[in-house]
Amino acid sequence: SLFVSVGALEHRRGSVDEVALYGRGRDLKALGTMFAVAGLALAALPPFGPFLGRAMIEDAATHQGLGWIAPILVVASALVGGAVLRVVRTVFLGRGPVPPSHPACRAAEAEEAEVERGRAPSPTIATGTALLVLGLAWGLVPGLLDAATHAAARFTDHAGYAASVLRGAAASAPAPAGEAPT
Repeated sequence: SLFVSVGALEHRRGSVDEVALYGRGRDLKALGTMFAVAGLALAALPPFGPFLGRAMIEDAATHQGLGWIAPILVVASALVGGAVLRVVRTVFLGRGPVPPSHPACRAAEAEEAEVERGRAPSPTIATGTALLVLGLAWGLVPGLLDAATHAAARFTDHAGYAASVLRGAAASAPAPAGEAPT
């Protein structure tokens, strides 16, 4: 969804440079909202899909004695989500300090003319919205966690896979733990 949103922003404004777009996205409210929700999702806020995925990784790491992974994932989620939310603040709200321009970007900006293109095509916005909704909602689907855990157990059962492929034997996957993230 975020990639589609960046493409729609580039289509509309002719650039994806945060410095060049400072405050120029104020009229793109739907696109700004998609960026903001995607930033919050990347920050892995509960109860949505990205949070559930991170929680599963943290629990598995803790059960393996790798408790140090959880704080690293929290910091990484916060930094990535914060970076996207900073773009929302500067591009779509026109607030905060003007980001410093990089010398390589200044040369490219000098060559680019101010571009105002037509609206982003409706299918682009619809696709980005659908991907965002589905990406957030997958953590709320009942039974999906158990199905994903069972599929992961089957995927990592090398002996069962070999028996199925080489001998045609019906492979029964090992019983997954089925434990929900804490």
